[in-house]
Amino acid sequence: MFKSIAPVFALLASVFILLLGNGLHGTIIPIRAEIESFSPIAIGLVGASYYLGYVAGCIWAPHAVKRVGHIRAFTIMASIASSAMLAHAIVLNEGSWTFFRFVTGVCFAGLYVVIESWLNERSTGESRGQILS
Repeated sequence: MFKSIAPVFALLASVFILLLGNGLHGTIIPIRAEIESFSPIAIGLVGASYYLGYVAGCIWAPHAVKRVGHIRAFTIMASIASSAMLAHAIVLNEGSWTFFRFVTGVCFAGLYVVIESWLNERSTGESRGQILS
């Protein structure tokens, strides 16, 4: 089992860090929005915009990967997602936060598409199930 995971260990480690950061960010955004006195409707829109962006990213990301490749697509989407996450601390505006969460959703959907296709490309038919699990 370890023999099949070794070639993709760096990718799996980066996915772990990525998921950990996204989970923490998704938890802290509504708390910070409440502290900044956003209305409950605005907090809901900020949260929902992530999933709207996620749907848009599922449609857009495969085209981006085909156009620029796995490594460039991963790098670009990770950079944009981290910048959008950091922008929440700089701009304290409900509309901006909604846009930042939308962008984050697009990028994370793209990252997941890249990760899955990268894993499928790197794994063999015999080891694909072990790697994806």
